Parts: sequence; structure tokens; C-alpha cells
Amino acid sequence: MTDQDIAQLRGDHPRDGDQWQRVASAINQGFSKKLDGQLHPAATRFSLEDAADPREFAYRYEYYKATYDELARSLREEGLGRQRAAQEAAQRMPTVDVADRLEADHAVVEQLRGGEPTHVDMDLPPDGLEQAVRAQAGNIEMGHETATAYHARKHYNEILDDERSGNIVNDYLNSAELTIRDGEVAELSLLDNGAKRLTITRPVLDDTGSHINNKRGELAYMRAIIIIRQDGSLVMPTYGRTYMGE
Repeated sequence: MTDQDIAQLRGDHPRDGDQWQRVASAINQGFSKKLDGQLHPAATRFSLEDAADPREFAYRYEYYKATYDELARSLREEGLGRQRAAQEAAQRMPTVDVADRLEADHAVVEQLRGGEPTHVDMDLPPDGLEQAVRAQAGNIEMGHETATAYHARKHYNEILDDERSGNIVNDYLNSAELTIRDGEVAELSLLDNGAKRLTITRPVLDDTGSHINNKRGELAYMRAIIIIRQDGSLVMPTYGRTYMGE
């Protein structure tokens, strides 16, 4: 980014504030060194378009990266080796209308999570709080429509096979809803700022009903993290697959 781009995007946000830290995190998790020179400038240009603040820039950057990863993954599934698929995906990215894809994803997010805002009574006991969150499982949003879109594309291949129909945002949010509604509470904790964090997990099973595990023997779970803000509103900052010991 040029100094002018940075100044325009920064606004009143300090360079050492959480919004700029979010930008740094997105860029640091970006592309491989061999392809960064080819992909980072295009990702930056896309991210600067319509970004109201540094946090939205980060969301758009991660959306571009998730789109690239999705393309590379599809090429691997067609039989290309990992390195060749990465190179071919980088060459094809200029032909992908990322803005059009994002606009379409925004429309799905608005349709599925654009209703009444979620809210719970912070004074409820743990069991009551849990049930109040579960009752609103289909309405809990992720804080920003672009954040929802990039999370859906980034984590889509992590949701269960029978939950994937090809409608990426729809399937992802439906999977999250199922986990929040029917999963098990793994943790309910109080954060330093007075908010509460509720973690709900659901086991990932294979076709025989056995719990899937990784090479270290850790068991696979779908995990939804819900933040209950001090005002009682709900947000799900992330949802995806994780592995945990027994």
C-alpha cells in the first residue's frame, strides 16, 4: 500500500490499534513467498476497494486469499500436484471476478442473517444462557457480512461431507446453526471486558459412526465460538473444525 492508501484507510485508527493488528494478521497469513509478489498486489487492490476501515480491509484480503485457496484446492482435486496447482491458480486469479462473488455472498448472508438482532439476558444462569443462545442459533451473525463470506469460503471444506451441497455460504451457516443448536457446551467463560464466551462443539463422525481423528489421535469436532457482549448481543467470530485430545 502507498502512504496515501494507508492514510486514507487509517482514518482515526491508531497504527498500533486492534484494527491495524487485524490487517497485519491477514497479510501475514497470506500467500507463499514464491507467489506473494504475484498475488499480494492484486489482493491489496481488491481489499482497498470499498473498505471503510482497516478491519474491513483485512476481511476483504482474507476473502481474496480464500478464493485463491479454493481455486488451488479444486485444481488439486482435478489431479494437479500441490505446487503446480498453486501456480496455476495464481495464473487464473486475474480471470476470477472476486468482487462479483463477494457481492453474491453478501446477498446470501443478508438473506440468512439479516433479520432481527440476537439478544440474551446477561443475568440468566448458565443453563438459561445456553438455552437462550441455542434458541437463536439460526440468527447469530459473524459481525460483518464480508467476515461471514470469507469464513465460509475458508472453512467450507471442514464441514461434514453430507452438509456440503455446493452453496457455500448457505451450507456453512446451516452447519454452524446445527452445531450451536445440538452440540455440547465445551466452555462458558467470562472475558476481561465483561463479555462471555460460549464454546459449543459437535463431533465429526465417519460413515460408520466412528469419531474421526488425526494422525496424533486427536478427535475432530466442529466448533462454534459465540461471544455474548455486555449488552446481551451475540456474535460468532469463528466456526470451523478443530482437533482435541480425548
